[in-house]
Amino acid sequence: MGRKFVLVGMLFGDEGKGTFVDYLAYKYDVRQIIRYNGGSQASHTVTTPEGIVHKFSQLGSGMFKEEANAYLSSNMVVNPCDLIEEVRQFSLKTNLSPKTVLSRIFIDEKCYIVTPYHKFMNHLRELGKGNERRGSVGSGVSEVRTLLREKNLLGKGLGVQMKDLYDRKFLYQRLEELYYCVFKFYKDNKDMILRNMPDNIWANLQNEIEFLTDYKSINYILCNYLGLVLENNFRLFSEIQSVLQEDKNIIFEASQGLLLDENYGLKPNTTILDTTIKNALSIIDIVEEKNGCDLKSKESQEGNFIQGKTTKIGITKAFSSRHGLGVFPTEDAELNACISDLNQEESFWNGKIRFGWFDAVLVRYAQAINQVDELYLSSVDRLSSFKTLKICDKYLYTGVVDDDFKTIFEYEQINNDIIIVNIKESHKNISKYLIQCKPIYTELDGWNEDISMVREKEQLPNNCLRYICQIENLTTVKVSTISVGPTRTGKVLM
Repeated sequence: MGRKFVLVGMLFGDEGKGTFVDYLAYKYDVRQIIRYNGGSQASHTVTTPEGIVHKFSQLGSGMFKEEANAYLSSNMVVNPCDLIEEVRQFSLKTNLSPKTVLSRIFIDEKCYIVTPYHKFMNHLRELGKGNERRGSVGSGVSEVRTLLREKNLLGKGLGVQMKDLYDRKFLYQRLEELYYCVFKFYKDNKDMILRNMPDNIWANLQNEIEFLTDYKSINYILCNYLGLVLENNFRLFSEIQSVLQEDKNIIFEASQGLLLDENYGLKPNTTILDTTIKNALSIIDIVEEKNGCDLKSKESQEGNFIQGKTTKIGITKAFSSRHGLGVFPTEDAELNACISDLNQEESFWNGKIRFGWFDAVLVRYAQAINQVDELYLSSVDRLSSFKTLKICDKYLYTGVVDDDFKTIFEYEQINNDIIIVNIKESHKNISKYLIQCKPIYTELDGWNEDISMVREKEQLPNNCLRYICQIENLTTVKVSTISVGPTRTGKVLM
C-alpha cells in the first residue's frame, strides 16, 4: 500500500499548501494528487528551483513532477473553461503539449461545474448585500453549492455536472433554468446591485449584465461547452478507486482553510464549502473499503517510512494572514507595513491581503476539528528581520458575557478582566465576540539573520528554534517541517 498525505489549511488559507504539495511530490515520488475540496477559486503558488512560477487552480500542485497525475474528486467544483486555460498556461511553462497535460488530469463525472450564470449570480449576490457582503472572491464556486440547495421556480435545486456536458438536450435545459433563475434575481435586486457597483468593476459587470440577461446567451454558452468537449479529451471517471494505483503514494490537496469553512468558519465571511479534512478521510475510507484493506495489518516499518500510513498534515504560516473581509484578531500594523505577498493580487472581489501574528487560539480551534498529526510551518524566513516576535495564546475580551459567549468560549476571570483561553465550539455569532477581543501575546527574541539558505535543522538560529518550539507548546501539535523559501529545496525537516 502506498503512503497517504492529507494536507489541510488550518486558518484562512494562503498558507503554503501548493509549495508543500510540490515538496512532498518530489520527496516521496508521489504520482497521484487528489483535490478533495474547494474549486477553481484556488491559487496555490509553486515556484520551481529553476524559477518557473505557476498558480495551481485546478491542476494538482505537484504536477511539475511529470509522473504525477491530478484527480479532481466529486467534492470539487470545476470550471472546465478555466481548466483548459490553465492547462494551456502550464504547457507553455513546462514545454509539454496541452494534450499531454490534459491526459494527466482525471475528473469525477459527478463534479459540479461553474457556468457563466453561477459566476454572474455570485457577483449579483455580493453587490446586492451592499455593506453586508460575504467577501466572496467572485469565482462562482460557492454559488454552485448555493443554487443546488435553493429551490428555484421549478421547486428544485440547480446544477450542472461534468457528465452533463455530453448530453446536449439535458445541458440546454439546465442552462435555460439557470438563466431564468439569474434573470429573476437581477430583476428583483437591480436597484440595489447598480447602487452598490463600484466604479472599478462597472464596465466589466455591465458587459456581464448585457450578455447574461439576454436569452440568446443560453445557446452561446451551450455551443461553447459542446465545442470544449469536442476539442478536448476530458478523462472522466465514475469511481475514484477505479483510477487510483493502490501501490502508489497519494497527496490529498486541500483548498482554503478551516476558518473559512461553511460550518466551522468565522461567519459571516466564509465560503459555502467544506474546508475541513473530512472529505479526504471519506475518500480514503471508500478506497480502502473497496480494496478490502485492513490498514493496521498492512503497516510495516521500513526506516522512517511506514507503508500504508495516512499522515494528516496541517498547513499554516509562521505568522497569520487573511484576504479581504472578516474578523482577524492578531492583525498588526507593523506586519502589514513590513510583509508583502506579490503572489496575492488585490481586487474588489479578493480584497487586500492582511497580516498578523501567529494565533495559537485559532490554531487550537482548527486542531480540535481537523485532528492533524503534525504541522508544516510556511514562511518562517519572512520573520527574519524582526527583533521581537509575538505569539497570541489568549484574548482579552472587552464585551458582554452572555449565554452564547459562555457556550462558545472557555474563559477565566482575573480581577475584572475576561480572558478567553480557547474556542470550545463553532457558532454563527463567533465573529461578533472575536471583534471585541484584544490578543494577549507571548513575546520572544527574533533571530535577525537570513535563514533562506538553511537546509538542516542544526543550521537554524537558536531563537528560531525557540520560536518553533513555542508554537508546538501552545498548539500541542509537533512542527515537523518548515519552509524557509518558496521552492521545494527550501524546506527543513524538524
